[in-house]
Amino acid sequence: MYEHPRSSAEYQAGLTEYVTAWRRHRNVEGGFWVASSEPDAAEPAALSTGSVCSVGVISSICLIATGLRS
Repeated sequence: MYEHPRSSAEYQAGLTEYVTAWRRHRNVEGGFWVASSEPDAAEPAALSTGSVCSVGVISSICLIATGLRS
């Protein structure tokens, strides 16, 4: 995708394919959890026990929430 100019049909097709694949993995079991207006996305993100990287690698984090359901 990046080897083509942004205005080209090839770039647009690659971008569409990338975004479609990204969306298939967002806020689903086995994927990654992203803040959203979807309340059901909060609980798995808050209760996740999986590790993406070592805690020592993390230099900063941003958590933005409107609250969690109990």
